[in-house]
Amino acid sequence: MIIAKKYYTSSIAVLLLSLFYFFVSSNYALAGSMYFSPSSISRAAGQTFSVSVRVNTDGQAINAAQGSIVFDPQKAEVASISKSGSIFNLWTQEPKFSNTEGTVEFEGGLPNPGYGGAAGQLITISFRPKTATTINGSSDISLVSGAILANDGQGTNILTNLGKLSLTVTPTNNSPISTSKPEVSTSTDSSTPAIKSSTHPDSTKWYANKNPSFDWDLPKSVTAVSYLVTDKPESNPGPNSDGLIAKASTIDIADGIHYLHVKFKEDGIWGPIAHFQFNVDTTAPHAFEVNVADVAPTVLKRDLTFSTIDDASGIDRYEIKVGGGEPKVVSADQQSQSVTLTSGTNTVQVKAIDRAGNSVTASKDIEVTAPPTVSLGIAKWFSKPFDLLSNFLTKYGLWLLAAAGLIGLMLHLMKLFSTAYHSIIRHLKKERALKADMHQPDPVLHKIMKDMQEEIKFLNTVAKRRRLGPEEKYLKSKIEEYLKVIKNFQK
Repeated sequence: MIIAKKYYTSSIAVLLLSLFYFFVSSNYALAGSMYFSPSSISRAAGQTFSVSVRVNTDGQAINAAQGSIVFDPQKAEVASISKSGSIFNLWTQEPKFSNTEGTVEFEGGLPNPGYGGAAGQLITISFRPKTATTINGSSDISLVSGAILANDGQGTNILTNLGKLSLTVTPTNNSPISTSKPEVSTSTDSSTPAIKSSTHPDSTKWYANKNPSFDWDLPKSVTAVSYLVTDKPESNPGPNSDGLIAKASTIDIADGIHYLHVKFKEDGIWGPIAHFQFNVDTTAPHAFEVNVADVAPTVLKRDLTFSTIDDASGIDRYEIKVGGGEPKVVSADQQSQSVTLTSGTNTVQVKAIDRAGNSVTASKDIEVTAPPTVSLGIAKWFSKPFDLLSNFLTKYGLWLLAAAGLIGLMLHLMKLFSTAYHSIIRHLKKERALKADMHQPDPVLHKIMKDMQEEIKFLNTVAKRRRLGPEEKYLKSKIEEYLKVIKNFQK
């Protein structure tokens, strides 16, 4: 069943009253409020739950806020405090708590242009209810003091309303499970509607769906149902019946925190009212820019800064992507990041995603100039001859090694024969002196002649296999000449 008509009738009335008030008083002052979301909750002892502390700036931009919270340490204790998703990124006093005194305190802010919206998240607190014995333990967790400072250059405190959280601690049921058929309860609590939503199932989360649907179980004893959608945590649908229905829906509802209020009529009496919170955010965060720190154009690592706000659910995270790379996810309070670029034009994209999944993307083209290549050019010029030499040695290395060995052998032989020649000459001179007295052949000279004949024979053998080189031919002719001289000397 569509309940938009009823909701819009209430909304039009509120709008007319607001317009009337505007025209009556042109000096209307903006009023800010700080509140819990959700504003009421029921949990069993030991079952941890989370609640957000939010601000409604009533359209005025703010840049700072602080608050003090008190709770009964006998009924609950703080498990943790988180700044994730907060509109603040500067904290003059980090959120802190004391389970002994039953207090929570925080103080933070954000730079220009600040934040303006109805559901700016400040912190998220996880509470753990304590034992409630055999009866329900009801307790209020209250914002007892605070400030919301306008971004007007004067820090005007626009806070006019502080909210509270109604906590009901239910006892833990440790009794054995009964197998008998339960009787239908006729108590007042049994007639409280149990509201469910297929589109907005979790009251602590935000959804990008402006067409919520709800349903509830309808006991046989119920004769009428009355319901109403408002932006107030606690409202009365009134005494008029909307029919014997078990579901309702609305379309095109505005962004923000809303509440569905439902009650049953049994035996001619209207029962207690059930309040179901649902959060709608279909609008993307505000457009923003990516700023890059000024550095030399050749620097590859750059520092980015970025910041935006979301009017309804608040920023959940950022995703940073460089070129075609994988996106890097950072939390909402990390509004600066270092990235590594490459030479040329780098397109950096930063996507801001709110808690309902809506997103807006900002991109920035960053030019990186390649470093001077003079020294590299000189090194390349010097390395070119070495590269050519390396290629040449790779291709002809074995041939060069063989040639070098042969040349070395030839030089060694030439030196050997030169030494032998001079030795021969000395021996010949001695032989001439001795021939006058002795006519027998010299055994040393005979050995030299034999060695020379062996060398000539070796060179002839080489000549049969290949053509002798000029040096080899010269060496062979010299040996033959020396051998001839020795033979003639012997005659």
